[in-house]
Amino acid sequence: MEVLKVNFKFIKFTIVMLFILMQIYLIFIKKHYALDIDVYPNTNPTSHVYEDNSVGQTFIAQRDNLSRIDVMLGTHDRVNDKDVIFELWEMDGERKLVAKSVFNASSVKNNLYHPITFKN
Repeated sequence: MEVLKVNFKFIKFTIVMLFILMQIYLIFIKKHYALDIDVYPNTNPTSHVYEDNSVGQTFIAQRDNLSRIDVMLGTHDRVNDKDVIFELWEMDGERKLVAKSVFNASSVKNNLYHPITFKN
């Protein structure tokens, strides 16, 4: 009977330690995306994105190593299946391509933010 009690205490201790270690990993070690900028009140819709029609916006990131941008896109309740090319340019004196991401428009949800990730 006493052997079962010791094993239960050991199991309970192990579970608590695993929980604590997981919390330490999630808070201090795992990389998290952070909201750097807020473009409010820039909520005006842009023209349609198709073929050679491109849309752009300028901003200044508050920190280095930008790795994700969320863009609100609309499908206009159509089925879109073409690739969308997203390019991030640096405009420090001269124009320099920093990152490029290609995703298929079929993954876009109507009037919701679409995450665009790229390596920094």
